[in-house]
Amino acid sequence: MADANPLQLSLYHPRGCLSASVQALWVASASESHAVEAWLPGDIGSGIVFNLTNTIAINQQPFETGVILQPVSKDSALLAMPAGSVMAGMRFHPAVGYGVMNRLCDTPTPLVANTVFEHALLSLFKQLSASTGPYAKMNSLYRWLKIHLRFSEQIPPSLASALNALSLAEGLNPDTLTISQRQLERQFQRWLGVTPKQAARILRVKRTREALKQSHAPLVDIALSQGFSDQAHMTREFKQIAKVTPYGYVKRVRGRYSE
Repeated sequence: MADANPLQLSLYHPRGCLSASVQALWVASASESHAVEAWLPGDIGSGIVFNLTNTIAINQQPFETGVILQPVSKDSALLAMPAGSVMAGMRFHPAVGYGVMNRLCDTPTPLVANTVFEHALLSLFKQLSASTGPYAKMNSLYRWLKIHLRFSEQIPPSLASALNALSLAEGLNPDTLTISQRQLERQFQRWLGVTPKQAARILRVKRTREALKQSHAPLVDIALSQGFSDQAHMTREFKQIAKVTPYGYVKRVRGRYSE
């Protein structure tokens, strides 16, 4: 008999001082009898993954147990977890990963510790491996971040303001920029590895995903409400970044089938 839900996912969205830097802490496990595939959405955020048990794969690239640095997510990535796998992680808001790690990864990258912070991540991996159950692991993540999360470089106010405007679908008004457009583009490339235009496209698809989950409105209405010129425009953008059509995404999240 198949498990009702072969993937068990625990999420915690921090409040207080961590909330400005950390989107979520999470613990995921695959059932002992079933492998799991799940899509990791693109949102220009980055993170740190702790692979605690088995060799997993991200976009078909295998990763053994250890700490994995996640790149800025420009599109959806396919995670494959063998039966019995256990993982945990922390997901940062856009640009925070660079501010903390002082580097960007082009692809998921196993951690080779060189700094005090990175050695502390390896110690956290050992602690997570020894702890039992999702609550204990989540508590370890939270306590570790409260002690160790520090910025090696602060996010420039101009970049933070631009990211906030894009996340709210306000767009970038050249008249309100405190630096030149070219300077802002350099900041985006340095901190996120994308242009402002690319960031806007990715964040619009992120908002569209939320709209599709929450609304039963016709797709054409959702397309127009999210600023697309028509449904076909939404479908092209959505499929390029989310790796599935809007219709396919709706079926997936409503449990009609599993991809």
